[in-house]
Amino acid sequence: MVRDAISQISYKVRYVEQYDASDFNHLQVEQLLRQASKIQTQTPMALRPTADYTITGAISMFDRNLSSSSDEMRGMAAIGGGSSQAQIDGFAKNSTSFSRLGVSFNLFLSNGVSIPGKFGGEINVMLAKNSKDLGFSIKGVGFGIGSEAVAMHGRHQALKMLTEFSVVQIVGNTMSVPYWRVGNQHRIFSEDPHVIRAMRSEFEDYKTDPPRLIAYMQAQCIANGDKNISVNGVLDDATQRAFEKFGEQYNVPAGINFSMFKALELNRILDVNIASEAWSAYAAYKNGIVTPPVDPVRVPSPKTSVKASPKPTAPAPSSPDYDSALEGLL
Repeated sequence: MVRDAISQISYKVRYVEQYDASDFNHLQVEQLLRQASKIQTQTPMALRPTADYTITGAISMFDRNLSSSSDEMRGMAAIGGGSSQAQIDGFAKNSTSFSRLGVSFNLFLSNGVSIPGKFGGEINVMLAKNSKDLGFSIKGVGFGIGSEAVAMHGRHQALKMLTEFSVVQIVGNTMSVPYWRVGNQHRIFSEDPHVIRAMRSEFEDYKTDPPRLIAYMQAQCIANGDKNISVNGVLDDATQRAFEKFGEQYNVPAGINFSMFKALELNRILDVNIASEAWSAYAAYKNGIVTPPVDPVRVPSPKTSVKASPKPTAPAPSSPDYDSALEGLL
């Protein structure tokens, strides 16, 4: 379940099969298969890449029938007497009970040191039962009808859901992205102070280079749906209007401040095309492709007496850098 959950996070996150001394049988079988040429690989076991992180976990709680309740009704009636007596018996019962299932995970660096934090969760698994019986007898000969309905939450499905949310929490906490947006409608997660601290540290780092900070926040505005902005590192009219709009929308002060930075970061539209537009523009700014607009008052008049040199041919457009374009999608 953990492997399956990791494979759904991102194409940038990969699972590494890593053996150790306790997996001697795996290593021995693999070595025999190599010698018998049953498997072909150019990567010796000694050169297998080391995983950046190791996740370990277990089912930490499985308490059955923590509490239960039931309602039961019985009824009986007799009609007539002697050989013509008829008897009716009825029975109905409703019962409910619940169990609690929990998982717990630990995260370790490649050097074996654990990362602080609790990863995992708990969930209640419900069981409901509805039983009905009806009996009818005449002259000692009985007929009966019975029915029973049972509804139970799937324990395997509950475990799978807990595992997937735990992996989202682990990866989001480790990579400092606002993972709590997953399942926000049902309030699965709460805001992670570790991620917020990392976000503030990133903002303070950007502040040392104001044009770069403005350019990044311009890309954030595009990622929030404003397409009227050019990522140029200049606090122009279009950027100020965008800050005023999003400041009112997210109820934060408009301008270059952490509250605006955080609000834009937490409310990006989760759409690949919009994200690609935003971060392609920011990547272009970092590469010097987009320059700040020139103040028209300071534009010098052209000199007609000097023959203009031929304009150099523009370089052919390069293929899009999808890795940079999807930077910070969440």
